[in-house]
Amino acid sequence: MIALLLWAAVLQDSTGLTLDRAVARALAAYPTVAVARARADAAAADVGAAKAAWLPRLSLDGSLNRFELPMVVAPLHGFDPTDPPLFDQTLVQSGLSLNWTLVDFGGRTARVRAQRALADAADAAVSGAEQQLIARVVTAYLRVLTARDLVAAQDQRLAALAS
Repeated sequence: MIALLLWAAVLQDSTGLTLDRAVARALAAYPTVAVARARADAAAADVGAAKAAWLPRLSLDGSLNRFELPMVVAPLHGFDPTDPPLFDQTLVQSGLSLNWTLVDFGGRTARVRAQRALADAADAAVSGAEQQLIARVVTAYLRVLTARDLVAAQDQRLAALAS
């Protein structure tokens, strides 16, 4: 299939397609290389996510409840008949929390190392996919050039026979 695409590109391009341009076009457009690059990008992002475990976490929570009948909306720590609690149909609550793990006995470090190893493996997969594609493009390019030379030689033979 790559040979047909290269053959069509050589015939379409009047200046001739160089091997460098054929390889560059293939690397830019071939899906397996794009998938390998996307997986490498995801692995690099996973390294960043694993490193984020060393940072403090801040969370803000909020809720709004609407009741059919009036409910207690103020904290009721003790019941005092002279000071009754507040009743309303709407209850708004919020909370803010800050967490920071100081010691986890190497768990975060191990996760970062594992994600870095996966990122290195993904980079190697990109390199392997690119090398395989380059080998296929070179093979196809040489086949196209060989076929073009064979056609030219056959045309010369036919011209020689005709004369």
